[in-house]
Amino acid sequence: MSIAESLKTNWQVLVQAFIAVAGVIVMYCIYRKGKSEKKVKEEDKFKANVRDRLAKLEKAIDMLTTLYPQLKSLEKLESFDKLNLTQEDIRKIVSEVLKATDITPEAIDVRIEKKIKKKFSDIDKGIATIVAQRLNEIDKQFKKPVGNASDYLILGNAEYAKGNYPKAIEHYEKVLGIRPDFAEAWYNKGVTLGKLGRRDEALKAYDKAIELKPDLAEAGVGKGAILGVLGRFDEALKAYDKAIELKPDLTGAWLGKGLALGELGRYDEALTAFNRAIELQLDLAGAWGGKGLALGKLGRYDEALTAFNKAKEITPDAAGTWYNSACIYSLRGDRENALRDLSKAIEFDAKCKEDAKKDEDFKNLWDDEGFKKIVS
Repeated sequence: MSIAESLKTNWQVLVQAFIAVAGVIVMYCIYRKGKSEKKVKEEDKFKANVRDRLAKLEKAIDMLTTLYPQLKSLEKLESFDKLNLTQEDIRKIVSEVLKATDITPEAIDVRIEKKIKKKFSDIDKGIATIVAQRLNEIDKQFKKPVGNASDYLILGNAEYAKGNYPKAIEHYEKVLGIRPDFAEAWYNKGVTLGKLGRRDEALKAYDKAIELKPDLAEAGVGKGAILGVLGRFDEALKAYDKAIELKPDLTGAWLGKGLALGELGRYDEALTAFNRAIELQLDLAGAWGGKGLALGKLGRYDEALTAFNKAKEITPDAAGTWYNSACIYSLRGDRENALRDLSKAIEFDAKCKEDAKKDEDFKNLWDDEGFKKIVS
């Protein structure tokens, strides 16, 4: 398969391809629904439109290969056996192509904030997809990973960015098969295992990353998050404190610390941690939500509602925030706003119905007909 064919097959992420395909579909619908007396005219127009859009797609592909001349090297990988390419030749080609992208062999950027979270372009992910397909075929031929460890880390990061976590794990395991001491690969594997709900394995991966690179603060945050999910809050707090010691401005560490302290009933300390997270990142919805919870537990309901309202502004579709806000309104005896926010929470997550039926915060509303209707 030529590089142009690969682009057509794999790079559906390209805007030009979407435009071409969408245009063809729309014009086809017009053609099918056209009146019979206009059929010939519409058919000619349809064919002309298709030719025009296909020509634009070909130009887009040509332009892409001009911008990324390294892509032409991928064609060599298709016939690596006929060209008698050595494993070193293959590694050189793969590394050269991947250097054309912004996807780097580093620890995954899992910063919570959406606005500054590192994102890879569709073109970068498209390049990585083609490289991964080629390299996978070659690995099968050689019956072992042929690429460099850093190249597999890049491919794993690309799959992670696409949300393809099982495939990302496969790449990270290839990295570790080549370089067992690659701390960032262990960390990335831990992050990805966490996404898959494989928490015990994730915890082991984080521990290995920390063992290999004790100053990798992000691994401490990841470890703390897993320990928190497992209900091991004291251990989680220690992990977050260590991460903060290593990197005092690590937002996720302060947020995690606040959550752990809250679970331990240390609400004043939790409030301090959430405030620090907010200082570091003003638009961090999780920190505002956590602050609201801590303030609510401290009986500072007006301040809690202010914090929850801020969280709603940042993330309007977070069911938990609406639910917690409803709890505060209920505790204040504000039936109307409690039912309003509870309805909103249920709109985003139906499980809130069952939670509300058992939640003591709504005890004063359990016999209310409006409440019964909402949770029925």
